[in-house]
Amino acid sequence: MKAETKSGIAMIALAVICVVAVAWSRPAAAGIVMDLTQEDLPAAEAWMQSIIPTGADTDDILTKELAPVECLALNMYHEARGEGEIGMGLVATVTVSRKKSPCYRPTVCGVVRAHRQFSWTTDGKWDHATDEKAYAEAYRLAVAWLFLKARVNLEGVDERLLNFHTVDVNPKWENVQVVLVWRRHIFYIQTGYRADKCYVA
Repeated sequence: MKAETKSGIAMIALAVICVVAVAWSRPAAAGIVMDLTQEDLPAAEAWMQSIIPTGADTDDILTKELAPVECLALNMYHEARGEGEIGMGLVATVTVSRKKSPCYRPTVCGVVRAHRQFSWTTDGKWDHATDEKAYAEAYRLAVAWLFLKARVNLEGVDERLLNFHTVDVNPKWENVQVVLVWRRHIFYIQTGYRADKCYVA
């Protein structure tokens, strides 16, 4: 990865810290919020300064070893770019919730790369992020989700949010309930959800 690209992404990551420095004092509203406290900042900032993406410009994204933040950013970019912070944040919520669930793989990259779970990984198209601005936004949000306790502040959006699809398809899923529709995606919680039990749609 080119030095200027690394430097640019590192600056994006550090910029998140500046935003978070006042985030905890603002009243909650619909959108992206961070549950970071002032006591969390030193550790978060130290981690930020060490962030350098490892391989998002390599030939084979789906087999190359990537950092979790890169896998999450690529998933948000491919699934929800053009759908704003909330759209990408909802995809991040599903991805991270799956990581925490015993029903799915225990790593972010494992969740993203699981067979036929996200359409962009199997559509045969070029997997690299070609829209630099959209990828930078996805990367910023991925950092916030994984390390700064970011979340979507909308009713019904929590760790039970494990499934979504576009409005163009109609999968025959069981044990799921629609929580919300955001632009071209429908999001579900799994009914009867327990953190230690699988309800696979």
